[in-house]
Amino acid sequence: MVADGDSGQDAALEDVFGLLGNDTRVDVLRALWEAQTADEDPLSFSTLRDRTGVRDSGRFNYHLEKLCPEFVRKRDGGYTLTHAGEQLMGDAVSGTYTAVEERTVAPTTVGDCSVQGCDGRTEVTYRDGNAVFGCDTCDRTPDRTPAPPIIVDAPGHGSLPETASQYSLVLAERTNRGFCHLCDGPVERTVTRLHPEYEPILDGAVDVIHVCEACGNRRRSGSRTVLIGHPAVVSLLYDAGVDYRTTPIWEQTWLTEATERLVDTAPARVVVTVTIDGTEHTFTLDEHLEVVEWE
Repeated sequence: MVADGDSGQDAALEDVFGLLGNDTRVDVLRALWEAQTADEDPLSFSTLRDRTGVRDSGRFNYHLEKLCPEFVRKRDGGYTLTHAGEQLMGDAVSGTYTAVEERTVAPTTVGDCSVQGCDGRTEVTYRDGNAVFGCDTCDRTPDRTPAPPIIVDAPGHGSLPETASQYSLVLAERTNRGFCHLCDGPVERTVTRLHPEYEPILDGAVDVIHVCEACGNRRRSGSRTVLIGHPAVVSLLYDAGVDYRTTPIWEQTWLTEATERLVDTAPARVVVTVTIDGTEHTFTLDEHLEVVEWE
């Protein structure tokens, strides 16, 4: 794992930001992005220079070469974006770099609170770059899903609650498949009360810490979330007439009303019980939060 403050990581960040700190280079990336989204062939040197409006060929070549090979590559006699270049432009389009602070959506009530004994209502809102699922009455810890502003700005996405629900499921499945949502690095999962640095904070749940071994990003969730996308759960839901991909989270009672128990610590064993179509199903998870048994 790369430690926070590591000098190598700091130097890499400085190099990346240094490469992007120029208007001409930004114009190059934009021109290549527009060409690729229009399904054009790689742009020649002269065409790319014309589209950026730079008259001095030597000056343009200097800035273009600075973007290679990290963000731009030469292919078939022309220039295209690398995967890193595409990701950079995609994040820019999503509003990640420009619209997080100014984009806030008022809470929308979507259903009853999932906390047993609470008469409150579940609310969905968007603020500080997060889709937030909380309660208007009890003091439960809100569920926060990091999400770009485009999920609430794009006309084709629909209303915030439904879009935020789908997006949170996408991130949960991504984590469950072992990919960090920030850097795509491998993710290691640990039961919180067995982790040397954390204490449980989720009432009625067996907390899990998801740690990226590459960038160090850490997320917390209940053990039940590792069942999202599991083939056995997907099959049981489908047989019950539930498409978990389109059904809002607050309507998926198998998830919101699941129970979790830590039944052993050496090695760890967690039992998650869910109810689907009136039938209880018990899943046993090992120390890596992988399903080892269900009945």
